[in-house]
Amino acid sequence: MEKNEEFFVRCGTVVFLEDSKGSKSEGVFPFLCDSDEVCTKVMLKGDNPFENNGLRPYEGQKIEALCTQGRGNTLIVHSLVRKDQKNI
Repeated sequence: MEKNEEFFVRCGTVVFLEDSKGSKSEGVFPFLCDSDEVCTKVMLKGDNPFENNGLRPYEGQKIEALCTQGRGNTLIVHSLVRKDQKNI
């Protein structure tokens, strides 16, 4: 963790969407969609950003995530819990 990182909590549903169509970065990436249907790109800290295997088990599930701001509009998820369960 970097010294001056500001942490915040975001809640939403994990979905995988196509992004950056037509560019070298084109692919399917994880997003966190909130109740207002605003989707923000997310990445699990330490996960391979090209595979995103750490977030795949949460696809379609509501989560609460402890995040920091990454590059651009991407949020870095440091830890998460399913909203319908505790201690995961």
